[in-house]
This record gives sequence, structure tokens and C-alpha cells, in this order.
Amino acid sequence: MAARLFPPTPCERLNELLCRYISKILVRSVLTASLSRIGVLEADVRPRELERLVEEAMLGLRLWVPADRLPDLMLELAELCMELQPAPPAQPPRRQPKSA
Repeated sequence: MAARLFPPTPCERLNELLCRYISKILVRSVLTASLSRIGVLEADVRPRELERLVEEAMLGLRLWVPADRLPDLMLELAELCMELQPAPPAQPPRRQPKSA
């Protein structure tokens, strides 16, 4: 397998995760329908949109993922969303009050 030049996109990461639970064709179907419902193109999904996509996809995933595997899937999806969120901006150091 050739090395990747770029890191996987959020949608590629989501696709890889979901393929561990359901077939590729079901993943493609669920994601295509979910992207359509939220009005976002796959190429435009950034970490911020990923959470919306995951929420929308859960409607279809609950139909196809075996019930005993849903808790694990939900944990992995939450971890993926958290991992891809941008870091909060650094807080500047607080100034110490000047002594008189």
C-alpha cells in the first residue's frame, strides 16, 4: 500500500470507522442521504460539520448497525468528533496587578 501524501479528510475518517460496523455500500448510502439532508457536499465537510453529519447519519445507522454494537459505535463517533475539533485559542497570560 502506498503512503498517503495528505492526512485523511473528516469524511474519510468517518467512512473508515463506519465500515467496521456495516458494509461499504450501506455506509455510502447512509452518508450520501445524510449529506443531502444537511445540505453539505462531502468535500466541504470540515470538523465543525462532522458533528452535524454524525447526528444526521445516526438515523440510518440505528437501522443497520446491530443493537449490541451501537454503544461502541456511538463512543467511537464521539471520540472522532472530539479528536477532530480545533483546539481552543490559547489564553494570554494574566497580568499581575502592580504593587504600589
